Amino acid sequence: MKDRLIGVNTLYSGMLLEYDILDDYGHILLHKGTLLTTDLIQSLTKTGLTYVRYENAQDEEEKYDWLQKNNFIAFLQQITFLSSDELALVSGINGSAANYLNRTEEWIGRMHNEWFSVHLNILTDDRKQYADSVINRLNGRFAEMYDEGMFYTYEFYYDGIQLLKSLGQAWADTFSSIYTPYPAGTVLTFEEEIDCLVIDVYQDEPDNPLIKPILQVNGSDPYFLKRSEKNLIAVQPLAVVMPDLPEE
Repeated sequence: MKDRLIGVNTLYSGMLLEYDILDDYGHILLHKGTLLTTDLIQSLTKTGLTYVRYENAQDEEEKYDWLQKNNFIAFLQQITFLSSDELALVSGINGSAANYLNRTEEWIGRMHNEWFSVHLNILTDDRKQYADSVINRLNGRFAEMYDEGMFYTYEFYYDGIQLLKSLGQAWADTFSSIYTPYPAGTVLTFEEEIDCLVIDVYQDEPDNPLIKPILQVNGSDPYFLKRSEKNLIAVQPLAVVMPDLPEE
């Protein structure tokens, strides 16, 4: 039996745990058989843990099923306001993540076409052709934002807003109602090297997350980003934990 690391950002509401989830000291945080909820995941996020341990009591080959089966959906659920059920409805998304890196742009393209269909369907042919080219650029930008296990969510969000504004504000509004620039678990760095952790995000105001200093001063309470008295100088990329693929 071995302990393995799994990113907190790969857990999602509705996941049925097939293993005990442990902290660094081997203490059980969540038991095997637990059905994860948003509240349980937020509780883990608020501890400041980026990774937790799980007990691998099965054969090595079987571990990939649990990790690969819904990793892509779990990742998208963290950077969007959509549930795993909503994401699974997108054609082709609810499959194996074995070819995740190779198929990212293809999957994202399907999602964007579905999300923006309400706008695409009312365009003239000439305008639709231009819209398709903008969406293709957005898809490519998404793929570019993944680099060596990190996803630059903040940069993708604001690049996406600027791209879609060329098609109209309604397109940008649809985008901002889906994606968040500051997923829970993101580290924000302010002036004087003050680091804060995003502990919650809200769809009606995605650019104003609830944050809390990582090194608490006098037990400081969480507060909203826009209430910060310090200037934001850096947004750390989000760690995307994908399993190593089994050898052929």
